[in-house]
Amino acid sequence: MLNVMVLNIQPKWEKSLRWLMKEVEAQIENSMAMGWSKEKLLIVTNHPFEHEGATILLRDLNDFCPTGSKTFGAEILFKEGLITETTWLHDTDCWQTMLFDPPEFLDAGAVRYIGRFNGGSIFLKPSAVDIVIETADKIRETQSRKEEPCIRKVWGQHKDRITRLNSTWNVGSNKFERRRREAEKPIRVVHLHPDKKRMRRKFMPVIPGTNLKEIFMKHWPEAGWSTQTDFGGDGL
Repeated sequence: MLNVMVLNIQPKWEKSLRWLMKEVEAQIENSMAMGWSKEKLLIVTNHPFEHEGATILLRDLNDFCPTGSKTFGAEILFKEGLITETTWLHDTDCWQTMLFDPPEFLDAGAVRYIGRFNGGSIFLKPSAVDIVIETADKIRETQSRKEEPCIRKVWGQHKDRITRLNSTWNVGSNKFERRRREAEKPIRVVHLHPDKKRMRRKFMPVIPGTNLKEIFMKHWPEAGWSTQTDFGGDGL
């Protein structure tokens, strides 16, 4: 399985560079601690950098849809023939909490919330190439600044090839209690900005183990992350 993230830095978004770089470095450290090899961890980016030997692929990326950068990154990998196995494509603020095998899914799989698929944590098979390219084309055609409306439209045309995954693969802060309650335990993926104290208070009890918490403590000490057992942390 491949672990793919996209880091898109454009001049008009450059104020987020420092924060995003810290996030991506923390992601690389967490992924390697979870056992991902350097060859299976791919960062598609237009911003040259190195960290822990992760595979960095420098490519041109879109300059109008920040959230759609993952779709364009996946399109590039498909067209270059680099996606030949199951791929986990996710946001840089979507964090793996534990070792896992991919879920069972058809050509593509993602979690739904608020009545739509969320693009933050997506699983793809090589057979999903046409779905990804159609989604990228739709984002370009509409010049949308968000990818979810285009995912909803394109994926709706291929609903017999899409699997709705349990929320354990993407527990985010919106509708948190419902997503936490419905998630298979332990929770495998959490979606949050770890620099915010309110996120620490909310997510500390649902993150199993200590590895991810230690990485958050290292990179965002001001947020108050801890490995104390009285916060829970059993993934429930």
